[in-house]
Amino acid sequence: MNTNIITRSRAWTRLCFALIGLGVMNLFVFDDGLGYQSRTRISLRSLEVARRLGVSECSLELEAHMKKAQKKWIKDEVPVLNDLVVVDEMYYAVFNVDGRIGNGIKGHYLDYADDHEWWCDDELGEIIGHDTPGYHTLIVRCNTVSEKIIARPTLDSKSAKEVEYNVEANLKCIHSDPVMFPPDTKIASCTAIKGEEYRELLPQWIEYHHNIGVDHIFVYINEPFADIDVQYSRPYITYVPYDYQNKPYYFQATWQNDCIYRAKNATVSWLGLHDIDEYWQPLISPYKMESVMNYFDPDFDLGMTVGNTWFGPHPNEKETFDQHKKPNKLLMDYSWRSPDHRGPQKCIVSPRLVDYFYVHWVTKEVEGARPMQRLAWLIRMNHYRRPYNHVHEFDDELAIKQLQKDDSMSKQFKDGVVKAIAEDPPQDTVLSTA
Repeated sequence: MNTNIITRSRAWTRLCFALIGLGVMNLFVFDDGLGYQSRTRISLRSLEVARRLGVSECSLELEAHMKKAQKKWIKDEVPVLNDLVVVDEMYYAVFNVDGRIGNGIKGHYLDYADDHEWWCDDELGEIIGHDTPGYHTLIVRCNTVSEKIIARPTLDSKSAKEVEYNVEANLKCIHSDPVMFPPDTKIASCTAIKGEEYRELLPQWIEYHHNIGVDHIFVYINEPFADIDVQYSRPYITYVPYDYQNKPYYFQATWQNDCIYRAKNATVSWLGLHDIDEYWQPLISPYKMESVMNYFDPDFDLGMTVGNTWFGPHPNEKETFDQHKKPNKLLMDYSWRSPDHRGPQKCIVSPRLVDYFYVHWVTKEVEGARPMQRLAWLIRMNHYRRPYNHVHEFDDELAIKQLQKDDSMSKQFKDGVVKAIAEDPPQDTVLSTA
């Protein structure tokens, strides 16, 4: 081996142990499921941020461990394990099988549903929705598991590759610090953030939806915790470490399914899956989510699709460009909208009736569930997509003439949102930058 490489490796090892000794870095050792033990280093800065946001040390350790293991799985072009979730004392392993996340997983879902058996230790597991491929996500149910989930090729399989996934680190967190919705959560939302702009927009999105009756919100963090200087903390927020991959869109379906299965293990009747520039707006009095969802039964109705309406500034009102970045201004202050529903829908679902979900729709539901409905008179989604100088997609002369003035959300809810954001945060939520 090249002596320069050996020298650099030894120097890096000495530096890491020096940082550990100085308290700058913590060292954790896991069996990573790849056939050897891995050393996972987590900075004390990350641990500090996590603690102040109510994120357990175990969750942060697990994220670092999974991130390292996922690189190997992507390189090997095999399903990527994202998480292990417990529902009614059964274990559900959530795998990403989207071929766009790396070099491309060979084949697709069917290669691992039809050509492999999935074992939970020594017991055969069950593939959820085996008869209807999810393409993007594969979920394996285990009656019990204590160490490994194994994908074994069948006799007629085109692949001879057997893949083992050690889940002991996942089980450690499940047993010591489970990530769960609080008791009595009826209406919830899930979203994901990455980068400073998303963090800045998060408080108003959270406070608005909490104001209209969303009991609790899961926020998946797709970036290192050490990068977060100031983050928003409230009792009705749960942050989930999820710094996986540089292409977060291709992991969107996996965090959505992860959240759905966590909601299955709780009292959640309705779960919204939407981004932080997408706002539910109930259209009937008293303009609360409960009044909307009372039209549905979570034991029978799969849920509803919510039509998209673009919102943003008027191209001829230059003084309003980027106003959401100014003091006391919010996204909802943009009061020009498209004349009708257009663009991608989002969904509010009954988690107990969903097997698979993909970004904009349910791809596999429990047998007998009533189909998704859209009641445009009941609720809409106000979408403030890249609101810099015009309503999204409305930037030419003909389109501009179709824009409609609508400040109903701002008039009704802005004061309450601004007040909630200004309230003193719980102790220890503002971080030093040292």
